[in-house]
Amino acid sequence: MADDIPDLVLGISEATESVVFVEGSEQINSLRQLISIAPGLLHPEAAITLAQAVNHIEHGTDYRVIDDTASYEARYRAKLEKEDPNAAWQEGVLRLRDHGIPDFDDIKAPALSGGVLTYFAEDNYLGLPYRIEFDTANPGGDVIYSAVPVTPLPAAEPAPLAPNPLFVGSNEPLVPSDDYGGWNSRKNRWRSMTSVRMTNPSPNRRRQSSHFVLS
Repeated sequence: MADDIPDLVLGISEATESVVFVEGSEQINSLRQLISIAPGLLHPEAAITLAQAVNHIEHGTDYRVIDDTASYEARYRAKLEKEDPNAAWQEGVLRLRDHGIPDFDDIKAPALSGGVLTYFAEDNYLGLPYRIEFDTANPGGDVIYSAVPVTPLPAAEPAPLAPNPLFVGSNEPLVPSDDYGGWNSRKNRWRSMTSVRMTNPSPNRRRQSSHFVLS
């Protein structure tokens, strides 16, 4: 049955719409036309090929089909690791950490069962996952992309406060050294500035001591 799966090429038409080329020549831009011209896509073995064609016709390059769930999980977790958990939220800056993490066990490779194609896709901007169903019996119906629920990540612990340089040990105040012009040295300079030696006392004070010190 795999021999009945047609070769598809995803492309863009001259009118800049997403199209699928079947067997290298036929150009298709609708799901109804796709199922009609390539019925081999309705075989379960063609689920990945059909998912890629449906996704491309519906949304072009906005989403990528998740056909390797282990690889997708590894990429998602790697992006989370690169993001700073302590960075504040910023308008216009989107991060996976601002959304959360999905249950990767719920994300499956494309499958076709009972005429319904179910697949998952990631958006090409952040990589958030979506679940999609396509009823092949109703190819003209809507193809709904539903966001996969995510669990918010725990808030990062606040960074420890930097030590106060004016306190050491048991919160005792740090007294600057005199060698660096600290408080003690300034006090000594003040004393020296207020000390006065009177070598030529005025006549009114000749009977007093020849000098005095103001402190």
